[in-house]
Amino acid sequence: MQKEFQTTLKAMIDCFVVSEVKALLTTSNLSIKEIASEMNFEDPSYLNRFFNRHAGISLTRFRAEIHGR
Repeated sequence: MQKEFQTTLKAMIDCFVVSEVKALLTTSNLSIKEIASEMNFEDPSYLNRFFNRHAGISLTRFRAEIHGR
């Protein structure tokens, strides 16, 4: 499977999670704590580190930029 997609399953899952978090940040009024819980992250700080590592931006900055703040 890795050869077919030129990526690992973990990378594909990480990409999916980042996409879901971006969608929640963009389309909902859920707090970051609620999003972390929804996405099964133990703690909002873990979600923020994960998101920052993969998206290159913090959760609050991403939300602020999306909403023009």
